[in-house]
Amino acid sequence: MTIELTNFLTNLKSNISQKILDGSNINEIANTYNLKIRYFKNVEKFHQNNQEDSFKDEIIRQGFTSNIDFVSDLIDYGDQKSFILNVDNVYPSKPKEYEIIYEKVINDWLLNKKKDFIDNDFSNNLENQNYLEKLSSIYFEKIQIKEIDKNHSELPISLITQIFEKKQNEKILHFEKEQVYITKITNIIMPNDTKDNQKKISLSSNLKNAFGSEIIKSKKISTNDSLINALLSQY
Repeated sequence: MTIELTNFLTNLKSNISQKILDGSNINEIANTYNLKIRYFKNVEKFHQNNQEDSFKDEIIRQGFTSNIDFVSDLIDYGDQKSFILNVDNVYPSKPKEYEIIYEKVINDWLLNKKKDFIDNDFSNNLENQNYLEKLSSIYFEKIQIKEIDKNHSELPISLITQIFEKKQNEKILHFEKEQVYITKITNIIMPNDTKDNQKKISLSSNLKNAFGSEIIKSKKISTNDSLINALLSQY
């Protein structure tokens, strides 16, 4: 079934690429192969990334590298998704009025200054094992103790990735938009994987067989013909 599905997708992508070369428009291709068309209107080049729809982010990013009114080549996104683009129009950027963006600029500047302060303070306390307790006391924030795995959903994915790359007692500073996370790994729990134990037993068996084969290679083995003849004469 997997092979058949792989062959189907390979043929589908090949046929779509040929349609593009033949000059078919995006509607014709969609109708021929029953594909879905997504419309994105008035999107900005430097739009805010959306973790919940990274596929959309990639489509928009690719859109700003494509030519207007041309169907793009087939673009793969991971192992299970592909897409083609047809950019209708690109509007030239216009400077925004200072009065409109003044508040946002000030807020961004203040946020960056706060991040710089936090980053410097964190760097100066890398060896301080009581750093989290110190922050908790200064800012009246309670330390949260969480047991997480790689499928944990309460924390940002990028932070989870960093956590599983660190060692015990290492600290992590992570910024997520306007949120800041300072974490310390207090314990690493290794799972009891029964499959691994089975693999170890299987490996031991393989080693025994290999050891026995090596003995046969290195030792001369002879038979006791007299004993064999005596046994055979009884039947």
